[in-house]
Amino acid sequence: MKQIGIFGAGGLAREVMVLLEDICIADRVVAFYETDDVWQARSLHNIPVAPLSDFDPSRCEMVLAVSNPTTRRALRERLPAQTYYPTLIHPSVHRSASVEIGEGSIVCVGAILTCDITVGTHALVDRTTNIGHDCRIGDFVTFSPGVIVSGNCEIGSDCFFGAGALIREKTTISQGTTVGMGAVVVASIHEAGTYFGNPARRRER
Repeated sequence: MKQIGIFGAGGLAREVMVLLEDICIADRVVAFYETDDVWQARSLHNIPVAPLSDFDPSRCEMVLAVSNPTTRRALRERLPAQTYYPTLIHPSVHRSASVEIGEGSIVCVGAILTCDITVGTHALVDRTTNIGHDCRIGDFVTFSPGVIVSGNCEIGSDCFFGAGALIREKTTISQGTTVGMGAVVVASIHEAGTYFGNPARRRER
């Protein structure tokens, strides 16, 4: 059985460590990793922080514990092609057998995924997020804590949802869209950008 590395040394990385403790595999974690240009030798929770150049995919799996979808995708493209990314699902998560969750995705404590849902690769479904029936979630999507996605929604890849965002049923959201904290999306978003407010409107530069 391979060891586990966690990319990141911030709050999310430490929360992922707690998730690993809750699923009884934290003893396999050998390091938190940072890119070599920012790395500083230290430890977190008595586990060393190591430069990414030390990562060996033949010995270690990798968890991408960063919340920004663009950064997460860039890391995935940077790491060796043979790297394996475990899918992590907290035992408190409620999901039916008809829910599919892709490689490298992280589903945190208290999340609910009801039925007939597809979640892509390297998605982050943070604490107490609620995703309704028949949703299609793309790759590298981030749901911050407490997001509610109603049924029959289609979420493009690389989207980011701030804490407490609400998405109306039968809504489509374009790839690369950011939805701000507490925003209420009541209509489909076909132009990527940053959306805030109730109802959510695009922020013009």
